[in-house]
Amino acid sequence: TTTTEGLFKHSTRDIAFTLVVNDFAIKYTNKADADHLIACIRKKYKKFKVDWEAKQYIGINLKWNHTDCTVELSMNGYVEQELLELKHSKPKQHFKGPSKAIPKEYGKRIQYSTTDDSPPMTPQEIKRKQRAVGKFLFYARAIDNIMLDALNDIATSKDTQATLKAIKYFLNYAACNPNASIMHRASDMQLTIESDAAYLVCPQARSRAGGFHYLSNKAGTTFN
Repeated sequence: TTTTEGLFKHSTRDIAFTLVVNDFAIKYTNKADADHLIACIRKKYKKFKVDWEAKQYIGINLKWNHTDCTVELSMNGYVEQELLELKHSKPKQHFKGPSKAIPKEYGKRIQYSTTDDSPPMTPQEIKRKQRAVGKFLFYARAIDNIMLDALNDIATSKDTQATLKAIKYFLNYAACNPNASIMHRASDMQLTIESDAAYLVCPQARSRAGGFHYLSNKAGTTFN
């Protein structure tokens, strides 16, 4: 397609797929179309697996419920494995957020920003920072997007002991909340656009166009 990187559609068949490195995720309504795609791939590549239940894609576990039209995305076990490699154990206290909130000074009209003048990290600590960001960035983008703001702050902050404390706080959150998931639910919500134009209705033979857009449903009976 011309609009989305890695998304492919057939010109006549009702089939589409996304491709990431060597992983296909295929959407089809007629199994014959999926068989056609598989046959095309077999002409070039003999060894590959076909999972008709679509239980996993690019490391993400997919739990489908076709009755309720939902799919749950998770990466169970990923966080535990990464924390094991980073040698970070679960804290006794439960951490509900990935970064520590800066307390407000109520009553003051001006809230001054903080200055990080803590000692610098050692080369080993800098390496730990890079590993922590690298290991959790994909997981944060795919599953637990609550992590993204904290990861961005850590990645762009100075290599100081204050940042090292922020990394520990972040890893504590990950250890306390290791198995996040996202639920996608199908709906018939549609972006509806009503537009019209009139010709030769303005001075100097100019035209006029107008319209509005709103969220509706497939039947057009809901106006939001």
